[in-house]
Amino acid sequence: NQPSKTMNYQKKHVLTILHKSGITVDQANAETYCLRVCSELGFNSDLSNMVSAQAKRISNMEHLNARSCHMIVAVSVFFLIEKYNLSISVNNLCRILNVTRPTMVKWYAEASARPVSYTRRFVHAVDSDNT
Repeated sequence: NQPSKTMNYQKKHVLTILHKSGITVDQANAETYCLRVCSELGFNSDLSNMVSAQAKRISNMEHLNARSCHMIVAVSVFFLIEKYNLSISVNNLCRILNVTRPTMVKWYAEASARPVSYTRRFVHAVDSDNT
């Protein structure tokens, strides 16, 4: 826990100094970040906008609103993949978001309130690299 506490203290300290200097820093916005990720994934504009709208909805959910943009984007992508029975290169998504596959599985399991084992099978099934 110590590195996290130190990092949070440092962030707070920097933000306080910036605020005293009249500079404000906006919080990261999952819907905007999502559009960049979707562009890198090669999604068309309609699908990108759907993922972005889903990210906005997820950002407003009480149990997920304090989560990282990376998590919200990953969950949004998987939600729409599941809803519309699509597939995706999970390795490519992991590379773009700079997270591991187990982390992504854990995030979607938490967000969808499903067991990790079920989510792992789902992620494996929608992975276009497995075909």
